[in-house]
Amino acid sequence: MDPTEFILPLIGIALIVLLVWLSGGQRTVTLTREGVREALAAEGYEAATVTVADDGHTALAWLEGRNALAILRSMGDHPAILVPGPDDIRGIVINGDPPRLQVRFRSYGQPPFAIALNDPESLDRWRKVLMLYGELATRRHTGS
Repeated sequence: MDPTEFILPLIGIALIVLLVWLSGGQRTVTLTREGVREALAAEGYEAATVTVADDGHTALAWLEGRNALAILRSMGDHPAILVPGPDDIRGIVINGDPPRLQVRFRSYGQPPFAIALNDPESLDRWRKVLMLYGELATRRHTGS
């Protein structure tokens, strides 16, 4: 086996990684209410309520026309939008100071979502929404 067969692809991969890093691959957008509304509108959604985490990396929105929850995460230059169904949410946990609302998904391909909220009203509102999602999923599985 010729050593260049192994070294040249390795050098190529290293150059690609270096170029991505130099071109801003480490950037993350900071979410704002307006930015979340614009990102949702670009996907055809209209947000009735938007709550952005204190750090600006995550957000929750209630979609008006669909009566559904949208979860947004900052991923590079754009927010990633997830509209989970009731069957997608496995559980929620609230812990820490400031309180962090953590959502675990049934799919192992979807990483847990955590949002830090200092506002007790926002924390309580979204906790109830996520608990309702869990109850809907349980009702679907039991058939009641």
